[in-house]
Amino acid sequence: MEAAALSILLSGLPATVSVAALVRGRLVAPLLRGSVERGCVLFAALAAGALLPLEAVLAESMLPGSAELVAACAPLAVGAVPWAAGEILSGPSRFGADALAGSLAAAQAFGWAAFLVSGGSSIATAAVAALAAAGAYLEVRGPVRSDSMIYES
Repeated sequence: MEAAALSILLSGLPATVSVAALVRGRLVAPLLRGSVERGCVLFAALAAGALLPLEAVLAESMLPGSAELVAACAPLAVGAVPWAAGEILSGPSRFGADALAGSLAAAQAFGWAAFLVSGGSSIATAAVAALAAAGAYLEVRGPVRSDSMIYES
């Protein structure tokens, strides 16, 4: 079970490195920061949260008893989604690393709280973790980095 927990915790590392490389290597972002971009970040977070119960069901079918582990650890993966969506859509943030850390911490803290309050409901865990992560990311990220070629409107 420790190996499964470690693999879940490290599963987001390749995606995080890929997003960072993509964002720093391009000149133009698809969207300027604004209400459309914020809506896309929230939608991406909720979509990731909606897939969490499916992931728990699949894990349970492969290894009985693992759904609880997925529900407990998956907020880390859900927490990285708003950061990835925001950085890809609107360019590198001045406080991108802080925003990622805040998003992960908010998803984990609120996800655990929802997990305990709901009695293990992966749907409640996912929704709360996704919204907390998106809110933390959007609040902490700051403006576009000054050394970036991408500017806000």
